[in-house]
Amino acid sequence: MCPDAVIRRTSAPSPRFHRALHQWTGGLLLALAGILRLFAPSDPVWAALEPVVVSLGIIALLLSALTVRRTLSGVLCGGCVAVLTLIAGVAAGEILFRWADFDFRQQEATWRRLPPYCRQPKEPTGTVFFRHDGPEVWTGRVLTTGIALAGWTVPEPYRDEPILTVRYDANGFRNEDNLQDWDIAIAGDSFTELGSVPFEELFTTLLGRGTGYRVRNLGVSSTGPFTHLSYLEDYGVAPSLKLMLVVFFEGNDVYDLAEEFSAKLHHEATGQRPYRLFEKQTSLLTALGDFWSEPRSREPRSVSLLPTQHFHGAAGVVPVTISQMPPGVEELTPGDHARLGRFFTDFKTLGERLGVKTGLVYMPCKGRVLHGRLKVIEPTRDGGELWEPNRFPEVMAEGCRRHGIEFIDLTPALRRAAQDRGELVYNPLIDVHLNARGSVVVGEVLVERFAGALGAM
Repeated sequence: MCPDAVIRRTSAPSPRFHRALHQWTGGLLLALAGILRLFAPSDPVWAALEPVVVSLGIIALLLSALTVRRTLSGVLCGGCVAVLTLIAGVAAGEILFRWADFDFRQQEATWRRLPPYCRQPKEPTGTVFFRHDGPEVWTGRVLTTGIALAGWTVPEPYRDEPILTVRYDANGFRNEDNLQDWDIAIAGDSFTELGSVPFEELFTTLLGRGTGYRVRNLGVSSTGPFTHLSYLEDYGVAPSLKLMLVVFFEGNDVYDLAEEFSAKLHHEATGQRPYRLFEKQTSLLTALGDFWSEPRSREPRSVSLLPTQHFHGAAGVVPVTISQMPPGVEELTPGDHARLGRFFTDFKTLGERLGVKTGLVYMPCKGRVLHGRLKVIEPTRDGGELWEPNRFPEVMAEGCRRHGIEFIDLTPALRRAAQDRGELVYNPLIDVHLNARGSVVVGEVLVERFAGALGAM
């Protein structure tokens, strides 16, 4: 007999081996399908692959019962070995990565790449609230980085944005000096933090420079008025404190009140507070599914997707994005009025308990300030209509009057800058916040209001 023939005959799998290998492979594939159906029933990748795995398992079991030529049996057995090796490798990788607690999505690292201004605060404070962590120093182009990481094409006005270094103190607030004592504490959201504006041009800095009072900035983005009262109580009290201010942004603080009040009620009923933790994705199978399902190239969203209007100012015609307008007076629900009343009452009570004066700084939205110099680019486009300013500021002014809280409306000064001088006092596209010029205008208002006047307020 030819030696080559002997080698081929002895290397081919026996029928018994062929049957056992296919039974093991088919059973394992069907068991794998059952396990994933049980533990990952809603995974879209597995939903697409499940019929394939089940079909392969059934085919393997059917082949185990068939008698095939030895040459074909060798090919089929080789396929089974490959499948078993793949399953064993993936299983080993799944165990290893889970044991190592490896985060495939790198959520915290991605979050850290954002400027602090663009991050959702995660450090627990008070009963149900959050702040930035600190201390921290971040250097980069704030708006450009935030817009790009949010998936947008960076608009032309931000292409030459200067590099900015922003510093946050040990409690996560924008205070560069190591303040141990202060006269004024100002709490608010992103309009007070203003993480894209240099420290020297923050209205809190300008207020301190223009009055000689020491000012503590307690602004944190993505927060609401109940959080701001918590900041004032926990981080705003000092031996020389004379005045506490809350900056109320009309564009979203009513909605923030609803969310925060719901969290407060839940805490009062259960004693449980919310947490914002990074959820690590340690599964190799999920990571492979994400890689398979995600598009290989993702085009950034264009600003053309947003309703855009034209601001006709001293520097010419500038496209601007108008969003985050306040509710109309007729749109306020009884629940809205109740939560606003609770906020005013709590603010008044805090001031009386600490023996300091209180004031609410009313921050208008971009649409209210620029109205009169705006023209719609696409009148027929959804969301492209001109917004007509409503009477919501009157609601806030009346609430302050009834509770003995000073009301400082920034609207007239910002509108004079925009309407009389044609100045764009907000960032133009995508972002809704004040630019450096707008912050200076606000600083001038506060300096004029409080210079030498704390005792007479």
